[in-house]
Amino acid sequence: MKYALKTVVACTGICLAGLSSINAQTLVNLADTSVDSGIINGAIYAVDGTAPSGTGIFGRDSGGVFLTIQKKGVEEGYNTSASNIMDNKKVDQWNHEITLATLGVITVDGSDYVSFLLDINEPDNGKDNLISLDDVKIFTTSATAITNPTLDSLVNDSRLNLVYDMDAGANNSVLLDYARNGQGSGKGDMALLVPASVFAGAKLSDTVYFYSRFGGDIIGASASSQADSGFEEWTAGAGKAIPEPSAALLGLIGAMALVVRRNR
Repeated sequence: MKYALKTVVACTGICLAGLSSINAQTLVNLADTSVDSGIINGAIYAVDGTAPSGTGIFGRDSGGVFLTIQKKGVEEGYNTSASNIMDNKKVDQWNHEITLATLGVITVDGSDYVSFLLDINEPDNGKDNLISLDDVKIFTTSATAITNPTLDSLVNDSRLNLVYDMDAGANNSVLLDYARNGQGSGKGDMALLVPASVFAGAKLSDTVYFYSRFGGDIIGASASSQADSGFEEWTAGAGKAIPEPSAALLGLIGAMALVVRRNR
């Protein structure tokens, strides 16, 4: 799968037919079949049809699913193996910590990205097939067994380094359509490509905690942009092994104007 860097849909106010208002400062509308990808804070959000995508198969060659989230309406969670945290669907093999060493790197237009793949599960009825991805935050840490119960507690935890923030500077969203790839749960839906340079300074043994939230920020839309059915699941994308961060890579951080890194 090739990913383009060129298509960005950004808006403030009314951007989609039928929406009375949108809080998001940047909306990447992947429900629009003329849009294949967009960039938010340096990361690429792109349509992806990785197949097959059934749980237990999706991303199996790169470690398998590490996060499943399910709740009607607005849902959120991160990849902790602890029970009853946010809206994680508690299945041990599909909700667990990952390390930096397990992630893959792909090259797009000469730049390296760490790839994550998303499979959404919404009704395929032409009414409730849309869902919004409203936040992604990625943390690294040398600590293990993080069990923080809220997003605020994650963001304010001195043990965690926030290396990517979808909502840095504005309230951003991606609109997804379960029917876009035409095969329901048989294919994945989106690839998130995060600049590899944001992980500079982390050790390969460090744990990567991946938070995401769906279904809440496109105000004025019908309920179809909320979570309405099965769980959303994330896996790591395939790619070459991420290299041990070097001093040279550390120097790139200052140039990443659109990517937030907060070292505590």
